Amino acid sequence: MINMEGTKPKQNSLEHKTGGHKEFMKRFFNRHLAIVLYALLAGVSQKELQAQKVGKEVETVAVEASQDSVELERKNAFKKLKGIVEKEKITEKVKKQQEIFGPAVDGFLSIHWINNDLKFLARLEEAEKRAEENIFVNKNVPIAMTTGSIVADAYKKRWEHNKLVNKPLSFKNIDAVPGLSLRDFQAFLDNTYPKNYVTASISEIEFVGQTDIRNEGKTEMLGQVEPFGINMLLNSKLGDLRGVPLKINLPTTGIDKESFIDVFQHEVGHPNDWNNSRVLTSAERVSMLDEVYSRSISKDRYISEYVEGITLDQLYSIFKLKVEDNKVRRQYLAYVRVSEYWAEIQKAYFKNQNKFKKENPADYAVVKKWITIISK
Repeated sequence: MINMEGTKPKQNSLEHKTGGHKEFMKRFFNRHLAIVLYALLAGVSQKELQAQKVGKEVETVAVEASQDSVELERKNAFKKLKGIVEKEKITEKVKKQQEIFGPAVDGFLSIHWINNDLKFLARLEEAEKRAEENIFVNKNVPIAMTTGSIVADAYKKRWEHNKLVNKPLSFKNIDAVPGLSLRDFQAFLDNTYPKNYVTASISEIEFVGQTDIRNEGKTEMLGQVEPFGINMLLNSKLGDLRGVPLKINLPTTGIDKESFIDVFQHEVGHPNDWNNSRVLTSAERVSMLDEVYSRSISKDRYISEYVEGITLDQLYSIFKLKVEDNKVRRQYLAYVRVSEYWAEIQKAYFKNQNKFKKENPADYAVVKKWITIISK
C-alpha cells in the first residue's frame, strides 16, 4: 500500500551512506498515499456490488427442527445484537463516522454489512413493538426468510466473536532482500508480534524483486495489502479470507534489511485495522475506528511527520479527476489520515513499547487494547 514518485536509482545503499535513512523513510511514506486513495474510491463500486448481493443469502432451516426452537434461537440472537448495539452506541458512532468521513467510509460500512444489519435490526424492533406475526419464523413457510432470520444470521456471522483462522503464514522471496534471511525475518516476527496479530489477517509476506511503476512513471508502488472487499471475496481460495500477500516491491532506490523491516512495520498495521482484520466483530470495527480517530485529532496525539504531512494539497493530484467537491475531499483526507495514523501508532508501539507508553500513554492504551483484541 505504499507508493513513491520521482525516485532516483541508488547503488550500495547510498541513502544510508549520506545519513539519509530517515530521509529515505520520510520520502517513502510521503509517497504512500495513492494506493490507499484508490482503494477508498473503489469502495463506491464495492458498495454497489454488495448492494446487489443484499437479499440473495437465503438461510434454510432444517426440516426436522421445531419452529419453536428456531424462533427462540432467533429471538435470543435479536436480543443479544440489540444489547450490543445499545451498549456500544453503535448507531450513534456510525452516524458520527458518516458525518466525518462521508463517502470515504461507505465501502467499510457496506462490505461489512454494518448499515444493512442496523437497518434490519431497527425494522425488527419496530415489528416486535407492533406485535406482528411471523417476524421470526413464518409459520406457513418455515424455510422462508423473515426479518428475524436475517437479524439472527447477521448476529452469528458478524456480531458474535469470530474464531481465529488457524492457518500458517507463508513467505516468498524474503532471502532476496540484501542482508536479510528468512530465518532472521522469522525471528524478528516471533520476537516482535503476538503470533495471531500477523497470521490472523495475512496469508503471505512477499518481497517482489521488481519495481512497480505506474501513472506514466509518476507513481512507484513500493508495497501493498489488498483491502478487504469484493475482490478479496471473489479471489479467496479455500475459504481463506486473509487476502492476497502483503507485498513489498523493489524500490528503484534499492532496499536492505533495515528499510524492508521499517516498511513492514508500517504495512502490517493495515491488515489489522477496523476494515481489514478478519477477527473483529462489527461492533469492534466501528468502535476501533471511533477510538483511533479520536486519538488522531487529539492535541496530545502521537506526532508522525508522515501523517501530519498528509494534506489536501498533497492529495489534490490524486483526487482532482475523481472527487470534485471540496467537502468530500476533506472527508477522504480525514479517513486517509486516521488509517495511516493507526499504522503509525501500532508501528511505534512495537518498535519500543516502554518509550511509547512513557511519551504517548493515551495512544499506547488504545493500541494495546486493540492489539489484544485482534490477537486474542
